[in-house]
Amino acid sequence: MEGEVVLASQPMVTSIRHVRRFESVSELRLFVADDHPLILDCIKSIFQVLDTMLEVTGFTAISALEEALELHPRPDLVLIDFQMPGLASLEAISVFIERHRDVRVAVISGQEGSQLARELIRCGCCGFVPKSLAPSAIHHAVRQMAGGGQFLPPFPIDSEAGSPPAGRVTAPGCHRLGLTRREVEVLRALADGSTNKQIARTLCIEEVTVKLHLRRGYAKLAVRNRIEAVRAIFQGVLDQT
Repeated sequence: MEGEVVLASQPMVTSIRHVRRFESVSELRLFVADDHPLILDCIKSIFQVLDTMLEVTGFTAISALEEALELHPRPDLVLIDFQMPGLASLEAISVFIERHRDVRVAVISGQEGSQLARELIRCGCCGFVPKSLAPSAIHHAVRQMAGGGQFLPPFPIDSEAGSPPAGRVTAPGCHRLGLTRREVEVLRALADGSTNKQIARTLCIEEVTVKLHLRRGYAKLAVRNRIEAVRAIFQGVLDQT
């Protein structure tokens, strides 16, 4: 199926510190839509470590997701990136939810505005999951929503979408690694799938400055490139104490 990424490969990660494997008596099915294959791969790795009873299928195109939703059995939860082409607006999300009333839909996003979260809930979403959350928190959110509940971030989030919430940049792991506030902002944007040019525009800095922050960030994370950095971030390296 074009646009579908069935994430069934061997786990890329073997351990995440400070988390425990989720024990479950029944398997749940999760559909994740994100046009960045690397992000899909990283989300899959979270559940490979924490929850072997959760089947994850990824989609890089809305057309493939729509096609899969017509089949049986349907997923327990659909998790959609808010920047996903074809669904990157409140109106588009509302139409999608109306079209698939029998499926629970939630949004995962690099944006963290409280107003956006409230509006998505009003549109019919069962939750809003910031990509900056620790792996265990993302896992908890998915289980909660798939089980019939709602989820919103447990911490206060800024009123302006895209602004980093207070405390996120100054997490214990960031101090331990010696990362600066700007380096964390750049790394978080990288993990959200942004290009260097997009990061520069968002943070109002030069692209060459973005590259400098990334080089320094890679060194402090002990990774060699963008792929390793994104995987490390999704494994919770910025949240470890």
